[in-house]
Amino acid sequence: MPLQLGSTRISGETILNNVEAALASVHDYTVMLEITADLEQVRVPPAHATMYFKQPDQVHFDTRDFALLPKEAFSLSPTRILQRFTIEEVLRDTLDGESAYHIVLRAKEERARFRELQIYVNASRWTIEKAYLGLPGERNLTAQFVYSRVAGAWLPATLTITISQSGLATVETSPLESPANIPSRSAVPRKGTVTIRYSGYRVNVGLTDDLFTPALPPSNR
Repeated sequence: MPLQLGSTRISGETILNNVEAALASVHDYTVMLEITADLEQVRVPPAHATMYFKQPDQVHFDTRDFALLPKEAFSLSPTRILQRFTIEEVLRDTLDGESAYHIVLRAKEERARFRELQIYVNASRWTIEKAYLGLPGERNLTAQFVYSRVAGAWLPATLTITISQSGLATVETSPLESPANIPSRSAVPRKGTVTIRYSGYRVNVGLTDDLFTPALPPSNR
Protein backbone atom coordinates (compact mmCIF):
# COMPACT_ATOMS: atom_id res chain seq x y z
CA MET A 1 0.00 0.00 0.00
CA PRO A 2 1.63 3.31 -1.08
CA LEU A 3 2.25 6.06 1.43
CA GLN A 4 1.57 9.68 0.49
CA LEU A 5 4.29 12.06 1.70
CA GLY A 6 3.61 15.40 0.05
CA SER A 7 4.58 14.82 -3.58
CA THR A 8 6.47 11.63 -2.72
CA ARG A 9 4.87 8.22 -2.77
CA ILE A 10 6.74 5.34 -1.20
CA SER A 11 5.59 1.75 -0.82
CA GLY A 12 6.36 -0.75 1.89
CA GLU A 13 8.29 -2.78 -0.67
CA THR A 14 10.47 0.24 -1.47
CA ILE A 15 11.16 0.85 2.23
CA LEU A 16 12.23 -2.77 2.75
CA ASN A 17 14.34 -2.66 -0.41
CA ASN A 18 16.07 0.42 0.99
CA VAL A 19 16.76 -1.48 4.22
CA GLU A 20 18.38 -4.23 2.18
CA ALA A 21 20.36 -1.75 0.07
CA ALA A 22 21.73 -0.05 3.20
CA LEU A 23 23.48 -3.33 4.07
CA ALA A 24 24.64 -4.14 0.54
CA SER A 25 28.30 -3.55 1.47
CA VAL A 26 28.08 -6.10 4.31
CA HIS A 27 28.34 -9.52 2.68
CA ASP A 28 28.85 -11.34 5.96
CA TYR A 29 29.98 -10.82 9.52
CA THR A 30 30.96 -12.58 12.72
CA VAL A 31 30.10 -11.04 16.09
CA MET A 32 30.28 -11.97 19.76
CA LEU A 33 27.04 -11.91 21.77
CA GLU A 34 26.63 -11.33 25.49
CA ILE A 35 23.21 -12.61 26.55
CA THR A 36 21.26 -11.94 29.71
CA ALA A 37 17.73 -13.18 30.33
CA ASP A 38 15.00 -12.52 32.86
CA LEU A 39 12.26 -14.98 31.97
CA GLU A 40 9.24 -16.23 33.85
CA GLN A 41 9.68 -19.75 35.29
CA VAL A 42 13.18 -20.13 33.82
CA ARG A 43 16.51 -19.35 35.46
CA VAL A 44 19.12 -18.61 32.79
CA PRO A 45 22.65 -17.51 33.77
CA PRO A 46 24.45 -14.89 31.65
CA ALA A 47 25.92 -16.50 28.56
CA HIS A 48 28.03 -15.83 25.48
CA ALA A 49 27.67 -16.92 21.87
CA THR A 50 29.17 -16.29 18.45
CA MET A 51 26.78 -15.25 15.70
CA TYR A 52 27.55 -15.70 12.01
CA PHE A 53 25.55 -13.83 9.36
CA LYS A 54 25.68 -14.05 5.58
CA GLN A 55 23.53 -12.28 3.02
CA PRO A 56 20.69 -12.37 2.40
CA ASP A 57 19.39 -14.04 5.58
CA GLN A 58 21.64 -16.88 6.72
CA VAL A 59 22.23 -16.95 10.49
CA HIS A 60 24.18 -19.45 12.60
CA PHE A 61 24.94 -19.46 16.35
CA ASP A 62 27.88 -21.15 18.03
CA THR A 63 27.34 -21.56 21.76
CA ARG A 64 27.67 -24.25 24.42
CA ASP A 65 25.97 -22.69 27.41
CA PHE A 66 22.82 -21.03 26.08
CA ALA A 67 20.00 -22.73 24.18
CA LEU A 68 17.44 -19.94 24.31
CA LEU A 69 18.46 -17.75 21.39
CA PRO A 70 15.44 -15.91 19.92
CA LYS A 71 16.20 -16.76 16.32
CA GLU A 72 12.95 -15.29 14.99
CA ALA A 73 14.07 -11.82 15.98
CA PHE A 74 17.36 -12.33 14.11
CA SER A 75 15.50 -13.23 10.91
CA LEU A 76 14.12 -9.79 10.05
CA SER A 77 15.60 -9.77 6.57
CA PRO A 78 13.60 -7.77 3.99
CA THR A 79 13.73 -10.70 1.56
CA ARG A 80 12.18 -13.11 4.07
CA ILE A 81 9.61 -10.56 5.23
CA LEU A 82 8.33 -9.99 1.68
CA GLN A 83 8.23 -13.75 1.05
CA ARG A 84 6.13 -14.52 4.12
CA PHE A 85 4.02 -11.42 4.71
CA THR A 86 1.65 -9.13 2.85
CA ILE A 87 1.98 -5.40 3.46
CA GLU A 88 -1.35 -4.04 4.70
CA GLU A 89 -0.51 -0.48 5.69
CA VAL A 90 2.36 2.01 5.73
CA LEU A 91 2.26 4.93 8.14
CA ARG A 92 4.57 7.85 8.81
CA ASP A 93 5.60 7.89 12.47
CA THR A 94 8.33 8.91 14.89
CA LEU A 95 10.41 6.65 17.10
CA ASP A 96 12.68 8.01 19.83
CA GLY A 97 12.29 11.46 18.29
CA GLU A 98 13.38 10.40 14.80
CA SER A 99 11.30 10.07 11.64
CA ALA A 100 10.25 6.50 10.92
CA TYR A 101 7.99 4.36 8.77
CA HIS A 102 5.55 2.02 10.49
CA ILE A 103 4.73 -0.99 8.30
CA VAL A 104 1.87 -3.35 9.23
CA LEU A 105 2.01 -6.83 7.69
CA ARG A 106 -0.06 -10.03 7.77
CA ALA A 107 1.14 -13.58 7.20
CA LYS A 108 0.41 -14.97 3.75
CA GLU A 109 -0.19 -18.49 5.07
CA GLU A 110 -3.22 -19.09 7.25
CA ARG A 111 -1.32 -21.46 9.54
CA ALA A 112 1.77 -19.29 9.85
CA ARG A 113 3.42 -19.28 13.24
CA PHE A 114 3.53 -15.47 13.27
CA ARG A 115 0.24 -14.03 12.07
CA GLU A 116 1.04 -10.36 12.46
CA LEU A 117 4.23 -8.35 12.05
CA GLN A 118 4.75 -4.65 12.57
CA ILE A 119 8.11 -3.00 11.96
CA TYR A 120 9.45 0.50 12.42
CA VAL A 121 12.13 1.64 9.96
CA ASN A 122 14.34 4.67 10.53
CA ALA A 123 13.60 7.03 7.63
CA SER A 124 17.14 8.34 7.26
CA ARG A 125 19.48 5.39 7.78
CA TRP A 126 17.05 2.60 6.73
CA THR A 127 17.43 0.35 9.76
CA ILE A 128 14.71 -1.75 11.38
CA GLU A 129 14.50 -0.12 14.80
CA LYS A 130 11.64 -2.07 16.33
CA ALA A 131 9.53 -5.11 15.47
CA TYR A 132 6.33 -6.44 16.96
CA LEU A 133 5.21 -10.04 16.43
CA GLY A 134 1.74 -11.32 17.27
CA LEU A 135 2.03 -14.88 18.57
CA PRO A 136 -0.40 -17.70 19.37
CA GLY A 137 -1.81 -17.78 22.87
CA GLU A 138 -2.34 -14.02 23.00
CA ARG A 139 1.37 -13.41 23.39
CA ASN A 140 3.44 -10.63 21.92
CA LEU A 141 7.14 -10.43 21.12
CA THR A 142 8.76 -7.01 20.75
CA ALA A 143 12.33 -6.61 19.47
CA GLN A 144 14.07 -3.26 19.96
CA PHE A 145 17.43 -2.54 18.29
CA VAL A 146 20.17 -0.02 19.07
CA TYR A 147 22.75 0.43 16.30
CA SER A 148 26.37 1.49 15.96
CA ARG A 149 28.43 2.35 12.92
CA VAL A 150 30.66 -0.56 11.87
CA ALA A 151 32.70 -0.75 8.66
CA GLY A 152 30.57 1.97 7.07
CA ALA A 153 27.23 0.33 7.88
CA TRP A 154 24.73 0.45 10.74
CA LEU A 155 24.86 -2.87 12.60
CA PRO A 156 23.12 -3.91 15.85
CA ALA A 157 24.86 -2.98 19.11
CA THR A 158 22.04 -4.09 21.42
CA LEU A 159 18.87 -6.11 20.91
CA THR A 160 16.22 -6.23 23.63
CA ILE A 161 13.46 -8.80 23.20
CA THR A 162 10.38 -8.55 25.40
CA ILE A 163 7.75 -11.29 25.64
CA SER A 164 4.37 -10.32 27.08
CA GLN A 165 1.13 -12.15 27.73
CA SER A 166 -2.03 -10.23 26.88
CA GLY A 167 -4.53 -12.93 27.84
CA LEU A 168 -4.84 -16.24 29.67
CA ALA A 169 -1.79 -18.49 29.54
CA THR A 170 -1.86 -21.49 27.21
CA VAL A 171 0.44 -24.47 26.81
CA GLU A 172 1.67 -23.76 23.31
CA THR A 173 5.33 -23.76 22.40
CA SER A 174 7.39 -20.69 23.13
CA PRO A 175 8.50 -18.23 20.44
CA LEU A 176 12.00 -19.01 21.71
CA GLU A 177 13.79 -22.31 21.39
CA SER A 178 13.09 -24.41 24.47
CA PRO A 179 16.22 -25.00 26.56
CA ALA A 180 17.05 -28.33 28.16
CA ASN A 181 16.34 -27.01 31.67
CA ILE A 182 12.66 -26.40 30.97
CA PRO A 183 10.91 -29.43 32.49
CA SER A 184 7.64 -29.35 30.57
CA ARG A 185 5.68 -27.49 27.91
CA SER A 186 3.62 -25.74 30.59
CA ALA A 187 6.83 -24.20 32.00
CA VAL A 188 7.76 -22.48 28.74
CA PRO A 189 8.29 -18.75 29.50
CA ARG A 190 5.24 -16.56 28.82
CA LYS A 191 6.85 -13.25 29.63
CA GLY A 192 10.22 -11.75 30.30
CA THR A 193 13.16 -10.06 28.63
CA VAL A 194 16.24 -11.22 26.76
CA THR A 195 19.01 -8.68 26.16
CA ILE A 196 21.77 -9.31 23.61
CA ARG A 197 24.86 -7.09 23.35
CA TYR A 198 27.05 -7.29 20.25
CA SER A 199 30.82 -6.76 20.23
CA GLY A 200 33.93 -7.56 18.20
CA TYR A 201 32.42 -7.41 14.72
CA ARG A 202 34.47 -8.95 11.90
CA VAL A 203 32.91 -7.83 8.63
CA ASN A 204 33.32 -9.43 5.18
CA VAL A 205 35.56 -12.27 6.29
CA GLY A 206 34.33 -14.58 3.52
CA LEU A 207 32.06 -17.00 5.39
CA THR A 208 31.18 -20.10 3.37
CA ASP A 209 27.72 -21.58 2.95
CA ASP A 210 28.89 -24.79 4.64
CA LEU A 211 28.81 -22.98 7.99
CA PHE A 212 25.04 -22.51 7.65
CA THR A 213 24.23 -26.04 6.45
CA PRO A 214 22.54 -28.10 9.19
CA ALA A 215 24.51 -31.15 10.19
CA LEU A 216 22.96 -34.40 9.02
CA PRO A 217 22.02 -36.91 11.74
CA PRO A 218 24.22 -40.02 11.87
CA SER A 219 22.86 -42.90 9.82
CA ASN A 220 21.58 -45.97 11.62
CA ARG A 221 23.62 -49.04 11.01
